[in-house]
Amino acid sequence: MYMKRDPVPIEVLINTEEWKAKRLPILLLVLISLGLLAGLVFLGKAYTPGSDRVLTWGEWQLLLARRAYSLELGGLQKDVDVLVQLAAQPPDPVKAQIACEQVSSRTSTGLASLALQRDAVGAAALAVEQWAMGSLSKDEALVSLNTAVQSLTLAAGNVQEGP
Repeated sequence: MYMKRDPVPIEVLINTEEWKAKRLPILLLVLISLGLLAGLVFLGKAYTPGSDRVLTWGEWQLLLARRAYSLELGGLQKDVDVLVQLAAQPPDPVKAQIACEQVSSRTSTGLASLALQRDAVGAAALAVEQWAMGSLSKDEALVSLNTAVQSLTLAAGNVQEGP
């Protein structure tokens, strides 16, 4: 049989000085955590593309692919600008060789969706280099450059922003 016992009083001693000493670091930690959370929310809103909703994994991958496409396309456009500047100056085989080798090395790899544009820029670099060395006419080099510019213009028109 179970016997009922009288409650045993428990004495709790709280050292208020010790509690006051621990309260300040805890309060500071909470305030810092809230500040960091507010900062992350602010950054998230500032860098969330398009809307305030969270992107799905597929939308995020598409956004990354579009950024890579735009970045590579911008690099190809800069390379064509360099080639146009070379063609606008008197032929300088050494300068053309160095610039065209740099363009050729940058156009050797990249996204599959820009393979045709890379090929056009690579062909334009080769044509400008051959013109500077005297083995190709300036008109033929300019035709190759014009083809690259048209290819890049078409590719730039196909870029869509947003997820």
